[in-house]
Amino acid sequence: MSTMFVVMSERVRVLADAAIRVIAASGLRGLTYRAVDVEAGLPAGSTSNRFRTRDDLIAGVIERMADLELADLDAAEGSATSAFDKWAAGGLSQTLTRFELMIEGVRSPRVAKALEEQRARFAALAESSAVAIPFGLTSPELVAVFAGLQFAEITTGEKVLEKALTWIATRDDATTQADRER
Repeated sequence: MSTMFVVMSERVRVLADAAIRVIAASGLRGLTYRAVDVEAGLPAGSTSNRFRTRDDLIAGVIERMADLELADLDAAEGSATSAFDKWAAGGLSQTLTRFELMIEGVRSPRVAKALEEQRARFAALAESSAVAIPFGLTSPELVAVFAGLQFAEITTGEKVLEKALTWIATRDDATTQADRER
């Protein structure tokens, strides 16, 4: 399957990954060059050398997040449930950062534009990979459902995502079993 990943240098990946962890821990308010340098274990000035402005740093985080999620979709080999399992396993840092960026996109046209560009990359890959999307939903609708489940899970601590994914994965089996019992 062909992929559409942005080529990032190792140093930029290290900085973007550190920025993801900083945003997850401290929100976008805590995203400073110094905080990213410390989190990455790199000398002071490393982040500002690679990302000249805060907007550049946020754009780099958005690109990195998209690359991580697109790689999961690519590896899912046509199964939306498998892709979502991988995203759920991606951890709390990525999830919190994704929500921080989505909320910031409501306020910031630049962030909104960068997020939209990455959503377009995601949609193109999803369509080209023929991901099996349940219930006749479109790719963006399924992502919205997944985001809602993730949000509920991180704010309540209940494992709603796992329950929903299990239900999606087994619903046809349950329907078939119920039909047999009639």
